[in-house]
Amino acid sequence: MAGLLFCALMQANHATDTPRITDASAFLDQTEDLRIKDHRQFAERLAQIHRESPVLTRAEQWHLRYLDAFESSMGGKFAAAEKPLHDVIDHSGDPMLATKASALLMNNLAVSRRYEDAFKLAQQLTIDLPRIQDKVVRLQVLSYLSQTLNLAGQTDLAIKYAHMMEDTVPSSTTSCYSRSRLVAALYNAKRLTSSSPELKQVIDTCETARQPIMATTMQLVLGTLHLEEHQPAKAVSLLDRIAPSIRINHYYPHTLSAQVQRAQAYEQLSKDEDARKAALA
Repeated sequence: MAGLLFCALMQANHATDTPRITDASAFLDQTEDLRIKDHRQFAERLAQIHRESPVLTRAEQWHLRYLDAFESSMGGKFAAAEKPLHDVIDHSGDPMLATKASALLMNNLAVSRRYEDAFKLAQQLTIDLPRIQDKVVRLQVLSYLSQTLNLAGQTDLAIKYAHMMEDTVPSSTTSCYSRSRLVAALYNAKRLTSSSPELKQVIDTCETARQPIMATTMQLVLGTLHLEEHQPAKAVSLLDRIAPSIRINHYYPHTLSAQVQRAQAYEQLSKDEDARKAALA
């Protein structure tokens, strides 16, 4: 009981120390910028705005609805995100927000292997692409197009969109995103090994750009390659090294991939009981 009381006091103090929201629009913009760079803070800020319930304009309400759907998607709750994303697309009246929602929904559908629905959105976004003037939104659309097409086995198109990303908003962050998509497509095209220079380069680039989710994604690609090359000890060592980052990022696909890789590595090492436990987890 004393421990629970102490935790409650700590949470109350933390809430008191957090500045209250005075400009909801700026708060939402800043929160969106953190969605991949610092997911834990992104989630905390979403919790804060719901806790404080400031008066929001219609545009701010739609922005928050999109960010809530993004948080559901990050947690692998794709079904929960689907209706809010459709609502933003159909009713927000904000073309750029609707475009971002379409790109995210397309990605969620592809990850869920609903390729027919994902391709319908991909076709529309491809048609809309020349009209997207906002460079950040354009980068996001290109990124999701590359990933969606890669998941569906269209690796040449995925590589094309990854190269288009590099030309959109040149920066270290852009390079991290574009090279990540490129490496993912090269892997699916069977053009990558654990010693490929592109892989080390993208991990270094994403770490320098302080993009932990993208860096971890690339490290998991490396882990998969270790397993394919029958180097399970290297895979386990890598998984142990990136485990803290996976816990902090709280990104569902990483959690799942790491568990799968660990089970496969133990199987290759003939540690059957450890493999069974990892698979069950």
